[in-house]
Amino acid sequence: MMDEQQALDYFWNQFAPAYEENSVPDEETMKELHPNGQVYPYITYQKIIGSLDEPVYPTASIWTRSDSWTEADEIVNSINADLDHGGVIIKIEGGRMWIVRGNPFAQAMSDTDKTIRRYFVNIAVEFFTE
Repeated sequence: MMDEQQALDYFWNQFAPAYEENSVPDEETMKELHPNGQVYPYITYQKIIGSLDEPVYPTASIWTRSDSWTEADEIVNSINADLDHGGVIIKIEGGRMWIVRGNPFAQAMSDTDKTIRRYFVNIAVEFFTE
């Protein structure tokens, strides 16, 4: 059974390789970790944990490198679709966590590197634990 941190990691890794924002490997290590040797796409996310009746609002960033937004759009649309119909519930040690869209859900961000496509994503997480 997963704990809260493992469940957040599991959630984000469903959509692209994901790293807690304070533990992002360098590009060489990312190339080694990815089966195809690529760095992009990837997701960075906040690890925020809460308790019963106290929702938390972690954020994440989707990072792609391209001349178009197609890949970034596909990832953000996949997350959005996964959170349709009331969000997702993930079983964790001692209970469950419920993930729903934050508001605003996602917004495109600019970067000094014109080939970086980044979405900033907001979610809300509520913990139902014993």
